[in-house]
Amino acid sequence: MKKKFKLGERVRDTLSGYEGICYSINTWLHGCRHIGIKPLGCDKDGKPWETRWFDEPQVEHAKGPVVAPTGAVGGPKETPTHER
Repeated sequence: MKKKFKLGERVRDTLSGYEGICYSINTWLHGCRHIGIKPLGCDKDGKPWETRWFDEPQVEHAKGPVVAPTGAVGGPKETPTHER
């Protein structure tokens, strides 16, 4: 059974316990899907925790806050010119 995750949902890796927001979903050439999990919060130095990637079959839904995607995108943008 194929799991369906949506961006912004709270998810957890069943093997490591790594938990956070479904930040990205990648589908590779031969159908393997990876879920990018970004934890909420920061480390002791104030640096945001890193996104980690997990195979979709080992990820499950978790209880907690959901972050709604904003719809804003980061690209495409004009190519910067380089003066020499």
